[in-house]
Amino acid sequence: MALAGVYVKRRMQGVSSMALACGSQLGAVVALAPALPFTAVPGPVTPLVIANVVALAVGSTAVAYLIYFKLIADVGPSRALTVTFLIPLFGVAWGVVFLGEAVTLEMAGGGALIVAGTALALRAGQTRSAARPSICSRNSR
Repeated sequence: MALAGVYVKRRMQGVSSMALACGSQLGAVVALAPALPFTAVPGPVTPLVIANVVALAVGSTAVAYLIYFKLIADVGPSRALTVTFLIPLFGVAWGVVFLGEAVTLEMAGGGALIVAGTALALRAGQTRSAARPSICSRNSR
């Protein structure tokens, strides 16, 4: 994922987020389609099941990729990837909300470390870009 972000930032400038997201999703379909006949289906494939699968694919994955590629273009790959730091934190939060899981002291400490690390990563990127003069300011001298 980290290499993809840097690659996209360097090689795909000028390509719309929509095109990148659609290309990623089509690539995944092509890669996964050959395994479909060998996949066991646990129940009948009804129109409701198909609608749910499509809604999950479009609602979570495709929209997330649109946002991700837009973030890479706007803030750069390093800052865009900081969102992945929060995945474990949200996993715990959803377990608490939907499954009634208990939050332990270790979980709270880990969550605090995640938030602190994310804040530090975002702050470091901000100070580096603020300290570096822009191309425009160098050319105007």
